[in-house]
Amino acid sequence: MLEPPLLVTFAVAQVFGLLAVIFIIMAAVEDNNNTVVSPLVDNAIPRFVWHPVLMSIGLVYLFGCSAVIYRVLRFMEKLHAKIIHAGIHFTALVLALVGLTFAIQFKTALNFQHFSSIHGLFGLITVILFATQWLISIPVFLWPKAPDKIRAPGMAVHICLGIAVFLSAAVTTFTGLNSKSPATKTSEAYYKTSAFFYIFYVFVIFFMVTLKEYKRPPDY
Repeated sequence: MLEPPLLVTFAVAQVFGLLAVIFIIMAAVEDNNNTVVSPLVDNAIPRFVWHPVLMSIGLVYLFGCSAVIYRVLRFMEKLHAKIIHAGIHFTALVLALVGLTFAIQFKTALNFQHFSSIHGLFGLITVILFATQWLISIPVFLWPKAPDKIRAPGMAVHICLGIAVFLSAAVTTFTGLNSKSPATKTSEAYYKTSAFFYIFYVFVIFFMVTLKEYKRPPDY
């Protein structure tokens, strides 16, 4: 297969991913600037504009970067690559938890039912799966003396959960952006543009993860 060079593909993914991040931040800023806040409005309501920003950056952009970091840093010592991988995952998880908190506070402030939509349920499932994957992976991958009988099944679970989290995060992001009620036509355009770039980012990340030619050499 005449696949493009690994770093070229990663650069393409970064272009799509960073543009998606930039546009969704621009959308949030636009909504924030056009949200009428009275003294009686709970602080949770204006904070909610940052919910899609935090969730998508954490669960889609950063998670995607972490998923391919072993392949991109293929000549780095494996333990160092593991630490970077775990660090990016931890940052993504923190952002996702803060974003989820903003959504819960928003629903509570308006007395809305929690997790009653497909978007809300997928978001909750995604965060739970992600937290589970991160926690069970610590003794499996960051413990140098972990026995093979733990590493082997741990790897299978790690990969399976990783794919499930990324797929669920993509679905959650696209359903959320599709149902988003922007404050202005400008922010609406920004959200749609961000969704467009996120779709291509997800495609490229999946290409990188599934292409065996990009797999990290076993000697490293």
